[in-house]
Amino acid sequence: MILNVSPKSLLVLFVPFFLLNIFYIIARSFHFGCISVLRFFVSILLVTLLSGCASEEFQLYHRINEAYDFEVTHCDSFAMVTGVGRGENALADAKLSAIKQGEEIQGTHIVWLQIDQGEPTRVVAVIYKCLL
Repeated sequence: MILNVSPKSLLVLFVPFFLLNIFYIIARSFHFGCISVLRFFVSILLVTLLSGCASEEFQLYHRINEAYDFEVTHCDSFAMVTGVGRGENALADAKLSAIKQGEEIQGTHIVWLQIDQGEPTRVVAVIYKCLL
């Protein structure tokens, strides 16, 4: 599967490397202890990378698109799917379950019909197959 990498993720990865190079050049020009400066910036780099990974949730690319009913009037409706989720991310889990079912039967669009946010959270959706 393809990861949908956000610009924020790229900044978290590349800005620390850029800053490390700049500070290394500055440290060399002022004859600071390069080893201690390098250790300091490598530790900052690691903390930045770890905090960036811990705080951002990657979203996987899906082959099925969420749509409203007026957007799929030219498409064929061919299946209904349901999803169930529990816990902290119950709605997201329920929707992901329904989306995966739609992908398995090669649908192109999903239209949410019902979302019940009880315990457990349940969703009902129609899967469409659009040729264009």
